[in-house]
Amino acid sequence: MFSTVCTVAVLLTVVSGVRAQTVEVTTPSGTLRGARVSMDDNYVDMYFNIPYAKPPVGDLRFRAPLANDPWDGVRNALDLGPQCPQRHNDLLPWEFPNNEDCLYLNVFTPKPPESGEPMPVMVWIHGGAYYSGSGNLYDGTALAKQGVVFVAINYRLDALGFLSTQDGNSPGNYGLLDQIRALEWVRDSISAFNGDPSNVTICGESAGSTSVSLLVMSRAAKGLFQRAIMQSGSGLSSWAMGYPRLDPRPLDVAQTLARRVNCPTDDNSRMVDCLRDKDVEVIINATTAMSKSAGVIEFKPVPETTFGQYGIFVAAPEAIMENGWFSNVSTIRGFNTEESATLDLDPENDGMTLTEFKAKLQTLTSQYFAQSSPAVTVDTDTIQALILDAYVTQPGITKPDDLRKAFIQLETDYFFVAPALQELKLMTKFPVMPQYLYRFSHRSANKLGPKWTGVVHGDELYYMFGLPITNDTRITSFVSSWTTNDVIVSVSMVTFWTNFAKYGNPSPPLLGMEGVKWLPWTPDEPSFLDINEPLRFRPFESLSDARYTLWTDAIPKLLRGQNLIG
Repeated sequence: MFSTVCTVAVLLTVVSGVRAQTVEVTTPSGTLRGARVSMDDNYVDMYFNIPYAKPPVGDLRFRAPLANDPWDGVRNALDLGPQCPQRHNDLLPWEFPNNEDCLYLNVFTPKPPESGEPMPVMVWIHGGAYYSGSGNLYDGTALAKQGVVFVAINYRLDALGFLSTQDGNSPGNYGLLDQIRALEWVRDSISAFNGDPSNVTICGESAGSTSVSLLVMSRAAKGLFQRAIMQSGSGLSSWAMGYPRLDPRPLDVAQTLARRVNCPTDDNSRMVDCLRDKDVEVIINATTAMSKSAGVIEFKPVPETTFGQYGIFVAAPEAIMENGWFSNVSTIRGFNTEESATLDLDPENDGMTLTEFKAKLQTLTSQYFAQSSPAVTVDTDTIQALILDAYVTQPGITKPDDLRKAFIQLETDYFFVAPALQELKLMTKFPVMPQYLYRFSHRSANKLGPKWTGVVHGDELYYMFGLPITNDTRITSFVSSWTTNDVIVSVSMVTFWTNFAKYGNPSPPLLGMEGVKWLPWTPDEPSFLDINEPLRFRPFESLSDARYTLWTDAIPKLLRGQNLIG
């Protein structure tokens, strides 16, 4: 599922051919030469491939990142750099060479305001199921033009970013530690780009969104950002973290990789030393092969405290949220209406029979509610019965198209909606900064593909990054052409997102925005903004719906009763 839907490209294949002049900026690490692109009475300066950490190679593989070394002279920042190593079956033709030396970021900074005041900063963390993607895929020009400094980062992926032996030999979370190191770079260096290090919004989509969520929960990231935007992903999602008591355990996954590359598995220290010595291509070949035989994300973040380590997290995510041990920052979080509607769900395009529905449900429960040990088995029959009752039996659904729609809805609810709502409900039990919720439901009239796919995972990215505004037609696989409504929705998203970064409010009264007012979500008045044309602000009356309580209450109680999460 995730390898298909997380490789949405908002493509930064831009700059050559539109460069007007070169510019230079001096940072604490040294001087950079970038490109200034003029547009109307504004301009955006672009600096690419800026190192924020030492290359994580050799003995630094499977270790926390170290601050980058300064350089002499002027460093060329005109060209995009490499992407972090990722599986071959996830590479797309417009992506960039794999290189383990990949801890770089890109900065887009607009013409500074006449007041000379530093500008708010947005730091983008890309998605890709923790094993694919790159900051190079995201063009921050449209956002920067609104008066923010936009930063897009790389971070280590797959085994190189998340291998955990569940002990001190390789605790894991290197990709998250890279993100934290990038935020430290922003704190120390962004003022050189006219950015305000005390006004930073972290934002991301999919695994980038779960990363943002986990950074909000992380004690190691406290104080490095003031706001957060989470698009289609929560740290409470079933796919967001790996737990030592859930199968496959992080150590089991590490040992599977080790066996594939002929490393010992009887001693974790020897195993990690051996993996550290392997050529990066050998590692990637092995994880590529592993991904063909598994239906879940093998390498992902882990709560270190669950196996006795104390690093990024003081506890598992749900305990952090329940106890209020998170950063008190204002957030935007949300989801798309048909997150899970991939074409491979119904390649015949003929709907779904009840037998097919039950078979797919069986696959889902076997992958995500699996056996944790030979002694304890999850009662998947009970879980399947609960799900079937909520999505099929109670609504009385029998038609193939409706069954397909119901299955899309249950996966969307399970993977995206319910975790976001649960996180929001836990967060707002405490006195917190304003929290905003959205649902993105706009489907372009010219979107390609069958209409039953609706608004899938990642669709909002095209609008958030302003492609309809600039009539960018490079993404020919998404729409045949942009419509007037596409432009309106894109302008709304760019405005809401940059307003939030500037003011902590997506629709601040001081701007005289007389359209839809996006009010914060509160336990007493739960509500959300439906991003479509027209925009609608709606009460969220379905928070107590059986579909959501199934995921946030009934099933978690079954799992806790068998001591599977924690």
